[in-house]
Amino acid sequence: MDILLICYLFDFLLAIGLGLQCERCSSNTSSCTGAPYLCPESAKACLIITTENVVENDQWFSTYKGCTQTKNCPSLSMSFTFPSQHKQRTAKCCYRDFCNKGSVKLEKTKKKQNGLKCPGCFSMVPECQPTQMLNCHGQERKCVYMGVTVEHDDAIYVYAKRGCGTKYACTKKERTFGIPGLYAEMWKNITCSQAAR
Repeated sequence: MDILLICYLFDFLLAIGLGLQCERCSSNTSSCTGAPYLCPESAKACLIITTENVVENDQWFSTYKGCTQTKNCPSLSMSFTFPSQHKQRTAKCCYRDFCNKGSVKLEKTKKKQNGLKCPGCFSMVPECQPTQMLNCHGQERKCVYMGVTVEHDDAIYVYAKRGCGTKYACTKKERTFGIPGLYAEMWKNITCSQAAR
């Protein structure tokens, strides 16, 4: 009987406009724990997103939890190999109160090469020409080329990069890779082609 009463009260509160509640936090680690947060009415999903960046021998993580609109729910996991750099992101959207507790699992950084190759380059200007051939890893089956804009410490940096990527990077629209409030890259003019053996 108590369970039925609790369910009835919960349904009643939803009917009178009590919004979704999510855990909200951000950190420079592979997980975080935060306080409950009442989402605005437009946000219908709880989000958890974790990124890993490896540049040569340096590795760092970022995590964000919070509310989001359903249309902004990120695609499934993505990974990239660029010259001297590996990036990956995993994310989850869910639709119940506090469903974004816990953490999401990143694949191991040292993933097995998959036999595919892509041209690679990195430039501090909006274009770059290939300077090397890169070995792709895991599910990276696309060659990607993108312009990137980063805002950091009141400065804006624009650069370009080429490398291997998973299919979820291939979209015509602009996309953000990173963590709100910590670090974010705006990807523009993304082009993709099939990686070659």
